[in-house]
Amino acid sequence: MNSLYLHIPFCLSKCLYCSFSSYPGLDEWYENYCLALCRDIRQGYPERHGIPLDTLFFGGGTPTVLPLERLLAVSKTCRDVFGFHPDAEISIEANPGTVTLSGLRGLNQAGFNRLSLGIQSCDDGELAALGRLHNAAQGISAFRDGR
Repeated sequence: MNSLYLHIPFCLSKCLYCSFSSYPGLDEWYENYCLALCRDIRQGYPERHGIPLDTLFFGGGTPTVLPLERLLAVSKTCRDVFGFHPDAEISIEANPGTVTLSGLRGLNQAGFNRLSLGIQSCDDGELAALGRLHNAAQGISAFRDGR
């Protein structure tokens, strides 16, 4: 199996329980990070180029804080450099509040076929205690939009 994990270290806020490398408030780094990531994909591991990916996973942080065009540029770079098996799983992590129905449609049209949605709870008190930015209704709405 040929798989690739891409770490997007940006988020809207750092959750109280999060131990991942992620940083809020660095919007000005989005473009340069994605350009560097695409350059690394094109230049790194040339022996793997042309070997289609079975899985591609955008994790983080919260990759969906990036503008859709940035996510699509990185995904396209992976497609151009490696290619995808016809039944490849192309996944992205998201949080309620960082997705819209039109953005999810754009991801789907670009080949993303799996959404890992960080709702954590449907209880507003628990969400507040965890330091989450969304409430239960927003989580449910994001889930429905993702479906």
